[in-house]
Amino acid sequence: MTLTYRQLLNVCGTATNAFLNLARSSDLRVRRLLLFDSGSQYQACGCGVLIGDRWIIVDPTYRVIMKDARAAI
Repeated sequence: MTLTYRQLLNVCGTATNAFLNLARSSDLRVRRLLLFDSGSQYQACGCGVLIGDRWIIVDPTYRVIMKDARAAI
């Protein structure tokens, strides 16, 4: 079963919106990330948070902060 764009926003969009609002109220620079597959179908959303001079990827739905191979944020 494939979820529609609206259904996915209901699933991950709620947590993402809450995170974005909280981050902005704390004066963090954040942006929404929409993730698509190779067929340009919407798959999920997340956030980018500017920490220093790097954008860090955050998935508020699963409470995950992405790290690189060296486990560096």
